[in-house]
Amino acid sequence: MKVTLKIEGITCNGCVKTIENHLQKKECKQINVSSVLGEASFTINEHDKAKEIAKSLSKIGYPAVEKHNINTTTKKSWDALTIKLLTSTFFTIPLLLHMVVSENSLLNNPFVQLGLCIPVFTIGVLHFGKSAWGSIKEKYANMDVLIFIGSSSAFIYSLYGSILIDTTDFHHYLFFETSASIITLVLLGNFLEKRAVKNTTSSLKDLQNLQVKSATLIAKDGNTISINSADIKKEDCLLIKQGESIPTDGIVLNGSGNVNESLLTGESEPILKDNSCRVIAGSILIDGTLEIKALSNTENNTISQIEKLVVQAQENQPSIQKIGDKVSSVFIPIVLCISAFTFIASWQFASLGIQQSMLSAIAVLVISCPCAMGLATPTAVMVGIGKLAKNGALIKSGDSLEKIATADTFIFDKTGTLTNGNFKITKIVTHQDLSSQQCNSILKSLETHSNHPIAKSIVNQLAGSKKIQLQSIKESKGISISGKDNENSIWTLGSDRILNQSVESNANLFLTKNHSLAAEIWIEDEIKEDAATLINYLKATNKRIILLSGDKKEKCSAVAEALGIDEYHYRMLPDEKLALVRKLTSNQTTVMLGDGINDAPALCSAQVGVSFGEATDIAQNSAEVIVLGKDNLNKVIQVIQASKETYKTIKQNLFWALAYNVIAIPVAAIGLLSPIIAAGSMAFSDLVVIGNSLRIKYKTAK
Repeated sequence: MKVTLKIEGITCNGCVKTIENHLQKKECKQINVSSVLGEASFTINEHDKAKEIAKSLSKIGYPAVEKHNINTTTKKSWDALTIKLLTSTFFTIPLLLHMVVSENSLLNNPFVQLGLCIPVFTIGVLHFGKSAWGSIKEKYANMDVLIFIGSSSAFIYSLYGSILIDTTDFHHYLFFETSASIITLVLLGNFLEKRAVKNTTSSLKDLQNLQVKSATLIAKDGNTISINSADIKKEDCLLIKQGESIPTDGIVLNGSGNVNESLLTGESEPILKDNSCRVIAGSILIDGTLEIKALSNTENNTISQIEKLVVQAQENQPSIQKIGDKVSSVFIPIVLCISAFTFIASWQFASLGIQQSMLSAIAVLVISCPCAMGLATPTAVMVGIGKLAKNGALIKSGDSLEKIATADTFIFDKTGTLTNGNFKITKIVTHQDLSSQQCNSILKSLETHSNHPIAKSIVNQLAGSKKIQLQSIKESKGISISGKDNENSIWTLGSDRILNQSVESNANLFLTKNHSLAAEIWIEDEIKEDAATLINYLKATNKRIILLSGDKKEKCSAVAEALGIDEYHYRMLPDEKLALVRKLTSNQTTVMLGDGINDAPALCSAQVGVSFGEATDIAQNSAEVIVLGKDNLNKVIQVIQASKETYKTIKQNLFWALAYNVIAIPVAAIGLLSPIIAAGSMAFSDLVVIGNSLRIKYKTAK
């Protein structure tokens, strides 16, 4: 079973690796640790082990609890960090003031300084020392190791000076303010980082806020009862009044009204809902009254599914993150070596004295910042995916953003992707004395069993026709659908591939009875209004555009010519589409756009599959990117732009994180930075990365 823990104290890739190693020792599988979400998910055989694992993580410095307890634990943990920061600040300020008062001041007394430093150092031991020791036991040092060694070195050296050095010379050995300042500034950095990271997940929290807290249940006796939305069960009857949000997915039983789904799909136009229409959790009833039957509880409704997708997307980070991971894996040992070398070189070869040598070595430890490399990718991915989710584009995998940003080939299915998919029968010619009424009934009866866009359109157009009973339904994707009536006659509807004899006809569909031609059907479809905008955008960015379709050459040629697509393939069966996509994907980065259900094999074979659908289709959709709403091709442009911006931001973040350490560590090593300034710089480095990621939120909103 899958378990998700909420974990405090994840500050760098070292923390992530420490937790992963610990969970592996506990025989957990499918482990994923997110520093941005502060979560770890994994699978175990027994649920009872979850509490034991949470306790064991707490023992090595990472307080953990199962996610369903998040409301109580989040507040407690946040208050604990605030208290630690305020307490440390209270005792650190007087320690810093000793530098601006006279030598005879009480603040210059070594035992007063020791008394002021002990509470701060104790907090440091509990906060950083526990985590540092836990990471060392897991054989993967985290950033807290550097902080703990740096602050402890200054404290122990100062303690030595206070107790053992002659009273006339002790002030040269007191660096209590350095130890306390390192701890306080890093706690401040953690505090600000937590606040900033919280902003990167604001889109996720906005989705969570769409969940309605209460609902009106229609009891069996007809009375209405106000209940907690968490208590809604599938098949419950609910009353939705004007202005209320719909608590869960449902189907309208009675009433009518206009519903605003913009918070989920980005569609600004209200949609009229009446009997048998489906409604989405989180949408708002603008006018009217609806009685709906719940199709799910709140844990499995559309909002929850979108929320899970956003969280799941964090599990597959872009490949560019591997650069940061490789550096982080050896970062701490290298910094420890540089710090030791700085101390020895400064003391023995540069003759700087033990005090200055120690301060330089400590500065190297505390200015080093692996956190920025760990935050570079996940913060950017979270902001980009969260923003797109609010605008009706759902990304299932974080690495999809990198692939879309670097894609050079875009492959389009024709029907329902570049065209509306709202087909209309314009002409029918019957044979074998088949009447138009009989033909319509057979067409409707056959197409009811198919989910192809043409089938759905025909069923809607022939809604008034009588439906007959058919048996032994068989569908060959992209070719035909057949069934047997009560007289054992076999009716088959499909392309001209089903005909046994050559027929001179430009009809789009053919109906046969016992393999003999019974009817020719002409249908028409229109190109989407926003199709040209998307194609022109891709052409302007020098992308290769390919059109795939199972339709006739004439139809494909007309669409390709109208949109300016030079390369198109027609009369392709699903397996032929699959083979072509695989061939293209073998030597280039491909994005396939099509129907998430009918084109599932081809979508899965491309580097990224993009499909279009209603919010209620999310669970069954096979694509990595799902675009919701009707006018959805313009949203594809938004996805591409957001992907490029996210990818660029990740590269900027990684460059900053690497450049900062490459420059800052040597500067600290040669003694140009004090440990206090170094600790402040380290905290600032994290905030630069997070702040840069937050810019995506506002750029994608344009």
